[in-house]
Amino acid sequence: MTSSGNNSAARAWTIRRLFRKRVARFWKEQRQVWGTVVDWVVLCYLLFPALIGGVVYAGWWADPPAWMASAPLWAAQLPPMLLAVGARFRTFAEDADMLFLVQRGEWRRGLLLYGFAYTAAGLAVPGLLIYALLLPVLMGVHGMQLSHVALLLAAAWSVSLAGAVWRNRIHGRFRGWRKEACIGAVNVMLILALLLPSLLSAGAQAAAWLGCALAGVGAALLLLRGKLRQDGDFASDVRLEHLARLSGTALLVRDVVQRKPLIRLDKPLVFRRSQRLFRSGAPSVVLAESALKSFLRQWLMIRYWISFLSLGLFAVSQSPLFAQIALALGIPLLVNMMIQNHILNFAGEAFVRQFRWEDGNLRKAGERLRLWLVAPIALMLGAVAGYDAFGFLGLMAGTLLSAAYLWFVNNLTSAFGRLRATRSD
Repeated sequence: MTSSGNNSAARAWTIRRLFRKRVARFWKEQRQVWGTVVDWVVLCYLLFPALIGGVVYAGWWADPPAWMASAPLWAAQLPPMLLAVGARFRTFAEDADMLFLVQRGEWRRGLLLYGFAYTAAGLAVPGLLIYALLLPVLMGVHGMQLSHVALLLAAAWSVSLAGAVWRNRIHGRFRGWRKEACIGAVNVMLILALLLPSLLSAGAQAAAWLGCALAGVGAALLLLRGKLRQDGDFASDVRLEHLARLSGTALLVRDVVQRKPLIRLDKPLVFRRSQRLFRSGAPSVVLAESALKSFLRQWLMIRYWISFLSLGLFAVSQSPLFAQIALALGIPLLVNMMIQNHILNFAGEAFVRQFRWEDGNLRKAGERLRLWLVAPIALMLGAVAGYDAFGFLGLMAGTLLSAAYLWFVNNLTSAFGRLRATRSD
C-alpha cells in the first residue's frame, strides 16, 4: 500500500508543477534575503528617488527641458542596450537533476522550454518600464507614434532574448579567454542591432525595427533549438543558476565583505581629532556636537545627504510649480527622518548610554542636529523653487517659507518623540 502511494505521488509530479515549484522557491529565497535589510527606513530611502523620478517625469511631459530636445534618437537606445547585454537565460537547473532529469530527455527539454518562456516574460517587464520612461523623449520630442514605440520595444525584447540564450550556450561550450571573447563579440552584435536602425532615415526606421524584431525572435528560436539538442552543458546551467540565485545576496554584501584580508587603518575625512566645535558645555550641545561629528565621519551618511541635496535641486529645477512645492515639502521631511534615525542610533550606542543623558538633553540635541543638517537642504530647495517661479522676490519668499516649515517639522518630530517615550513608559 505504501508502494502504491509513492507511485501515485510520483505520477502527480509534472514538468509544469516542478518548474512552478522551483520558481516559487527562488522568489521566496529572494524575499527572505531582501527582508533581512529592508525596513521602513530603507523603504523611505527607496521612495525618495522614486518620488523625484515621478515628479521629473511628469514635468518632462508638461515642459520638456532644452537638453532633451537636442538629444539624438540613438541615445534613447542606451538603456535597452544594457538590458540586452545583461539578460540571463534561466533554466532553473539543480545539482540533483543529474540523478533523474538528465536521464529523461523530455523532462529536461520541458524545463528548458518553460525556462525560455519565463525568460521571455521576465525581459518584457523591464522592457516595458524602460520604454515607458522614454516616452517623453520618443513621443514628446521626436514625435514618434505609439506603434513605432511598440516596434522599438519588440526589437529590444527579441534581441535581449536572443542574447540571453546565446550567452548561455557560449558558457556551456567555451572556457577562459575564448568564452570572454565570444561573449564580447555577441554583445557588440546586439548593441549594433539596436543602434543601427536609429541611424537610418525616418521613413526606413519602422521597417528596420520590424526586421530587427523578427530577426531577434528567429535567432532566439534557433538558439533554443540547438540548446534542446545539446546535452553537454548541464554543469554550466547549474553553475549559472547558482550565480542567479546568489545575485541578490552578492548585491547586498558587496560593500560589507572584505575581498582581501588586509589590515587597513582608515581615518575619517574630517574631524580626525577629538577637538571641540562649540564653546558651550551644555549637555545637549555636547551630545549634538558628538552626533554631528559621528555623522560627518561616515562616508555613507555623507553620500546620502549629498544625494538628497543634488537630486532634490535637480528635480526642483526641472519640474513645474506644483511639483516644486511637493518636492520642497517632501524632501526635507525625508532628510529629517534620516537624521532622527541617526541620532537615535547614536544615543543607543554603549559608550554614549553610559553617561545617562536626560530625556530633555536628548530631545534638544536631536533638535539641534536636525536643524544643522536639514536646514541647508530645505532652504536651498525653497530658494530654488521660489526663484524659478517668481524671480528674486520668490527666492526670498521661498527661503522664509522653508525656514518656517523646517521649524514646524523639527518641533513636530520632538513632540512625536516625547509622545512615544511617554507611551513606552
